[in-house]
Amino acid sequence: MQTKQQLIRKSIEGAARMGKTYAILAGIIFIGLGVFFVIIGSWMHSDPHLLNVKSKVVQKDCNEIISSLRYNCFLTLSYNIDNKEYIKKVKNYSSYTPIHIDDEVILFVNTDNHADAVLSKSPDWLNILLIIVGILFILFSGIYVYFICTYQGLAVLSGLKKVVLES
Repeated sequence: MQTKQQLIRKSIEGAARMGKTYAILAGIIFIGLGVFFVIIGSWMHSDPHLLNVKSKVVQKDCNEIISSLRYNCFLTLSYNIDNKEYIKKVKNYSSYTPIHIDDEVILFVNTDNHADAVLSKSPDWLNILLIIVGILFILFSGIYVYFICTYQGLAVLSGLKKVVLES
């Protein structure tokens, strides 16, 4: 009888070790992914290479889209940096209001090359979403590893699940 109980105890301990090992490995992977998402979201949110610059419309060719009440325009924009004038041609500018000559349009200009300008950077909601997803990955991975490593029963179930699914 003693050997049967020892065998059961060793099996349970083995399943618990297996469950803890897989939980720790999964935790490391998902915490790493979470850190990666937080870093990418933060980096995209605070891009030091883009400078907000007001530009003026010097030429325009707009078409009104009646179905969506928008204006699609080909614009030529002029902006000044360090007393030097730059020209940017924009092929597909969309607006809900009519565009006029001398209207202001915000451009994001590369600080290393002032002739390189774009109309928009990555949207702030995307950066914030990446940061939130990263934090949630870190948080839930930590909670998962904590519970699996703290409670023997959960570790055994996790290990047995792995054994049963692989069989």
